[in-house]
Amino acid sequence: MRRRRRCKSSQWCAADATRNTHPPPKHTTAAHRAQATPVIIRLGVLTVSDRASAGVYEDLGGPEVLRAVEEFLASGAAGGVTLELVRRATVPDEREAIQRILLEWTERGAEPRCNLLLTTGGTGLAPRDVTPEATLAVVDRPVRACVRACVRACVRACVR
Repeated sequence: MRRRRRCKSSQWCAADATRNTHPPPKHTTAAHRAQATPVIIRLGVLTVSDRASAGVYEDLGGPEVLRAVEEFLASGAAGGVTLELVRRATVPDEREAIQRILLEWTERGAEPRCNLLLTTGGTGLAPRDVTPEATLAVVDRPVRACVRACVRACVRACVR
């Protein structure tokens, strides 16, 4: 007996669970991607570190985050996305400082306004490490899958 199921083209079809007879959705064709509006990522990289912000040592996390993003985009996996680094800063691990920067960089009217913020540092387990809590306090819509993907990549890198 055939049953109705949702296929990848977001259309209802009568194909059974082992066969999908629909062509690929239009939005995944190379011609459509070539005509699509280019996506520009306006990136802000925030390093949270008491010692790096005080000048005790050089911030290595922020440049590494930027390098990894540029490497990913250069690989072609992002499908022609353009990256502009528009903001970069280092702040101490203080809730107010972190929240102020995150809000300042993303609020409407901010020039330049970031549409992607990446933070590094401040994620230890000491009572002073408040970056996760400060970030969650200002995030409108957390994307937990991104966090899981980052954790997975870190675990793979550490296991080698």
